[in-house]
Amino acid sequence: MSLVPRFNPASILGGDPDPTFGTLLPGYSVGKVIGEGGFCQVRLAVHHLSQRRVAVKVIDRSKLVDPNEAKRMQREIRVMKHLSHQCVIKLFEVVESPRHLFLVMEHAPSGSLLDYVRARKRLPESDACLFFQQIVASLEYCHSREVVHRDIKLENILLDAEQRMKLIDFGLSAFFVPGKRLRVHCGSPSYAAPEIVARKAYEGPPVDVWSLGVVLFAMVAGYLPFHASGGNKQELCNKIMAGQYTAPEWLSAPMKDLLARMLTTDPDKRITFQQVWQHSWVRNGPQWHERGINCYEVAVDASSPGGVRLDEQVAAELDAAGYPRATLAQHLAAGEASHLTASYFLLCEAKAEALRRLRASGSSAGRNRPSTGSSSARGAGGMYSATASGTGGSGQTSASPAKARGAAGESPGRSGASSSRPSTAMGSGYGSSRGRAGEDVATRMAVAV
Repeated sequence: MSLVPRFNPASILGGDPDPTFGTLLPGYSVGKVIGEGGFCQVRLAVHHLSQRRVAVKVIDRSKLVDPNEAKRMQREIRVMKHLSHQCVIKLFEVVESPRHLFLVMEHAPSGSLLDYVRARKRLPESDACLFFQQIVASLEYCHSREVVHRDIKLENILLDAEQRMKLIDFGLSAFFVPGKRLRVHCGSPSYAAPEIVARKAYEGPPVDVWSLGVVLFAMVAGYLPFHASGGNKQELCNKIMAGQYTAPEWLSAPMKDLLARMLTTDPDKRITFQQVWQHSWVRNGPQWHERGINCYEVAVDASSPGGVRLDEQVAAELDAAGYPRATLAQHLAAGEASHLTASYFLLCEAKAEALRRLRASGSSAGRNRPSTGSSSARGAGGMYSATASGTGGSGQTSASPAKARGAAGESPGRSGASSSRPSTAMGSGYGSSRGRAGEDVATRMAVAV
């Protein structure tokens, strides 16, 4: 018997699924195109077991003829498998066929930061501060995993349904060794650091600091700090290397100071992300807090079978669906992006969302009726708290930004950087919204005692 009630994929996708993908991508219904580029499309899809929306990047192998683009794609997959942070888009699953390569990813429905800023002309400093902290947290995490992004720009930051930042497009990223310089010069010209524009060897993290400084300027000013008349590339490069820009008069003094420190041409004198957290503009602004649970983080536990700690409710659901617990633990421990791990993470996220709804409804109901002791919402919250504290699975308690800043990532395998041109493979707003048609299983897990 099916774990979930029968559902109509069209009601979640907003249209009939494309039947051509039925056998190519089992376990999903694939819908409309929501982004496209030279050799791929991004489509909206729904994962059957969890009934959650995902984004599927469909790569046509016959069009992937440029060796640099092929290297870029493989690098992006390798890096995304290595990362798991709530402000970095999650790669759930990689599926290969003779003609196509499918990347199943987290879906972010609210478009890009570029779209968001354009629609509002520019952002108040308070709004920009909250967005900025999330991007800093995502990049600091990447650097702790010894990954440098190298293509930070407004187009490569998406917003989810709750306007949380999601960093995307790791095609130009590279693994780096602290203290060892990189030599591949890449990125988007208007956002590129002076050391890249000057074609010098460089350390990885400072180039991401510079590019985020450009993003921050664009958020609060409504335009880029470095631009040239008539698209003159040499003029643009000269301005970047000289650090020649003018901050708008309406910006606060602390804002101008932070921008100046991030857009310092000497990378050795440029502010670091650790120092950014201590800057007065960040410390005195509205504070962003990480969600308590990162549903995509695997909790390592040497005492547990397979070396990882599972969410037992989700593991039981998958076992009932024909996915043995031992196999799930093996896939998670190996860091595989498989249908089994995708189903696990998506069910964990569905469960967490159901708990948030139960808590919210319990709080709302509590304001309108006297307490009667226990309730399903409070019971769910108690069970969920135990999971977060270490008895359950994917859910560890995520560190606060301060704690995250002190966490060191484990050493990854190395990958030499290789040059590539900026991506045209993905539309800027390939999306992410979560369908709520599949609430029954998630809610059942949330209220289980």
